[in-house]
Amino acid sequence: GLLIGSYNLMIEEYVSGVYHMASWGMSALYVAEGLVSACLGIWMANRKFFFKRISSYGIMYAMIGVSWVLFGLSRNLFEGAICLILFALFSAFTAPYERITMQQEVPTETRGRVFGLWTTVAMSALQVGAFFTGIIISAVGLTYVPLVIGGIQMMFGLLFLLFVRRTDRNPLQMNSSQVV
Repeated sequence: GLLIGSYNLMIEEYVSGVYHMASWGMSALYVAEGLVSACLGIWMANRKFFFKRISSYGIMYAMIGVSWVLFGLSRNLFEGAICLILFALFSAFTAPYERITMQQEVPTETRGRVFGLWTTVAMSALQVGAFFTGIIISAVGLTYVPLVIGGIQMMFGLLFLLFVRRTDRNPLQMNSSQVV
């Protein structure tokens, strides 16, 4: 959520302030990222794809941060689109894992409340990300936002990886209950 809070602001600011393009550049970036997300999401859903080890998701979380840092280093629309395509590739793997974890690990009687809390925290993190984006822009400049926020995302991914290494297992075998 923290990263996504800066996402829309950065795309708009990079197109006008860094790439020096008309607003159609934003559409090109959104289409590049969106098409990859949609195609990969459909492919994963049709194949019921999950990594065999939970630690693989830690790598994906870290790579989301890497792709965001790379976006921060981009200087033209083509570079930015490539970075957002990478962002979409890595991001597409994490959402199904998060959902299946909540479906399998959370008891049925509290699942709705946990999903609600998760959504509330995610939406709050968006606002916090936008807030930090403004602070970073004011303090050190526009191009540092993806570097700082992406760095935080990379640290999260690495911490996730370290914490799950001890109990690394297949997400589909986490619990005996089945995913609907």
